[in-house]
This record gives sequence, C-alpha cells and structure tokens, in this order.
Amino acid sequence: MDSLIEKLRISSRDVHQQIEQTILLKGLVTGNIDVTQYRMLIQTMYTMCSDFYQYFQHNLHQTPFAQFIPHACRLNELREDLLLLGQTDIYTPKPLVNFKHQPETALGAMYVLLGAANGAQYLTHAIDKNHHEEIREARHFFTKHGDARLVIWADFVEKLSNNVLSDEQQSNIVASAIKTFCFITNKLKDAIEVHYG
Repeated sequence: MDSLIEKLRISSRDVHQQIEQTILLKGLVTGNIDVTQYRMLIQTMYTMCSDFYQYFQHNLHQTPFAQFIPHACRLNELREDLLLLGQTDIYTPKPLVNFKHQPETALGAMYVLLGAANGAQYLTHAIDKNHHEEIREARHFFTKHGDARLVIWADFVEKLSNNVLSDEQQSNIVASAIKTFCFITNKLKDAIEVHYG
C-alpha cells in the first residue's frame, strides 16, 4: 500500500506540472520574464500566501504543523521582494472560501506550499542568469534560507508520514493538495489575463 506521501506525489503530478507551464513560472525558468511580469508573479504569490497564512493559522495553530506556517508562506521574503520591486505591502488577507476549515484540508495545502518552498531553490540558477538586475535582487521568496528549506521539508514529510490518519483523512489531504495546485495555477493565469486582457 502506498504511503500518504507517495499518494500525494502520484495524485498531484499532473496538476503540479500545470503550474510549471504557466506563463509566469515558465518565463522565470527560461529567463524570458520581464520585470513587470516578475512583479506580477511576486504580488500574486504574496496575496495567495497571505490568504493561506491566515487559513493555516486558523486550522493548524494547535497542531505540531503550526511551526511550518511561516516557512510555507514566506511572507517576510515576499514583502522584501515587493519592496525591492517598488511595491508596498497593501493587502488585507481574504478567507479561502473554497477550502474546508479542517486540519486535513490545511495539511494538503501546506504540502503544496512547503514543497514549493523546497523546490524553489532549484530556480536559483535561472534567476542568476536573468538579465534584469531587479529580478536578480528581488529573489528572497525563491532563494532565502535555501539550505534550510530541505531540512524543513524533510521534517514536515516525517511528521506527516508519522501522523496517524484514517483513509478518509488521507483522501482529504490528497484532494486538498490537488485543489491547491489548481488554485495556484488559476491565480497565476488570472494575473496575466487581468494585466494583458
């Protein structure tokens, strides 16, 4: 029988790849992203992560997973990058109305965001090669504490794997992870459509 982590990897593989194919992330990887698009990417991630931070605080604050909330959302890093990109932090978090208020749903979303934090370190080389100085400097969301991210991710995976969960709870976690990947993909697509029409 597959472990929960294996179920998450297998079930979310396709939707994970869809995020990587969005214009903003594909542009970052290929070096074809300009400063306007990069600012859009960071702003979109900031609003989403702010919403998820509030959601995690509400659903995981009294669990062993509360310690991972700042690492999953990386709000300080996003604020730092927005400041470097000439934007101020003017956003009031909104409730995530399509996400159930239960720990399992929050854990599925956290799996995605914390996994993205760990995977973001692999974008360092692409950011280093970008010809826009503003992008190379406003990189904290993707690269700050890069070495520590792997340790944090391993700790999260271990805690999630050792957590005693029913089949229904595991299914809820997997469904939430898939939903979170789709949610992020749609937000990144919407950012482009709103800007370019």
